[in-house]
Amino acid sequence: MASTLEKSSSITSYDVARAAGVSIGTVSRVLSNQPNVDQQLRSRVLKAIDDLGYIHVPKKRRAVPKIEIPNSLTKGGEFNPSNNLIKNVTLCVPVRKTPALQTAYFYQMLNAAQAECAKRKIALMYSVVEDGPGAVPPVKEAIQGGNADAILLINFGAHELIQAVHDWGVPCVMIDPRQYPKVPMDVITNDAQDATLLAMEHLIGLGHRDIAFINGPVRYGMQHRQYGYEISLKAAGIPIRPELMTRNELSNEGGEIAMRELLERDVKFSAIFCANNYIAFGVKRVLEEAGLRVPEDISIVGIGDLEPSEVYNWPLTSVTDYNERKGRIGIRYLLERAAHPDDLPLRISLPVDLIVRSSTLPYKES
Repeated sequence: MASTLEKSSSITSYDVARAAGVSIGTVSRVLSNQPNVDQQLRSRVLKAIDDLGYIHVPKKRRAVPKIEIPNSLTKGGEFNPSNNLIKNVTLCVPVRKTPALQTAYFYQMLNAAQAECAKRKIALMYSVVEDGPGAVPPVKEAIQGGNADAILLINFGAHELIQAVHDWGVPCVMIDPRQYPKVPMDVITNDAQDATLLAMEHLIGLGHRDIAFINGPVRYGMQHRQYGYEISLKAAGIPIRPELMTRNELSNEGGEIAMRELLERDVKFSAIFCANNYIAFGVKRVLEEAGLRVPEDISIVGIGDLEPSEVYNWPLTSVTDYNERKGRIGIRYLLERAAHPDDLPLRISLPVDLIVRSSTLPYKES
């Protein structure tokens, strides 16, 4: 039989978060005894810790050298292009089924990065390459040809490319990686779990209990959406029903396929949480084909910055993830990395907000 110590060492803070029905951030704040935690949530976390026998061992903090921020990064500071360590940036986006730069997700970041580079007299080029080993030669060519003093990788997961860029010693920032890099590299993203908690809290607050979930392909960010979905249901005392969950590609077509699959299962639901806005657009189309109205019959929430009312004439309630900020901050941290190449890698999680539009309504018994 395993000893108590052996049992407790296998319990993690993620297990505590699930048991308490809160986010991992809340558990972290309770463990560090921070004051900005609701007393009821604190009590739930402490009870879960006691029930699970979790033992918190604080990590020893490494001494972090003071970072001197270059004038180019300081708000209001004088910028001198002659002191700039980066003259050329290559922004890489991956080949997807949909042409990459035709999607708002990539365009918003490209547009913001371009504006930031223009302010700093930096030339910006973009390159659409495969998310795999085939990306290594063109990126290497851009560096050797003098077209890239730094690389901005958006939504990549290929270890071969990430490892190669790291080995070349070129300043690099990853935005929304499909998996966290195994090498020291700066990362800018959002907390997908917190985004999901916002969406689910909204639907549950409207009285919905039968909430379907259409997730994206299995990878890092999608798994954290799954955690958030399950944590929200558990916190509200709602059973987790596998028949209400499915996944597909993060596209209109993926949403259509997933929605038809849910309808074929003939399961009851009054709301749907979609892993991104594109899935939500496909979901709406199939629901309307089936004679169901949004939001009168089914409420829908998505995630993403794309303003649906401008493109699809449909005001979708969604969690905004501020993609334009990612583009701007990505350029700024490339400059910071160039100035301080030996500093510890940064993990930057930008905040998210729920934008309530007219795709959701309070639950009504049919």
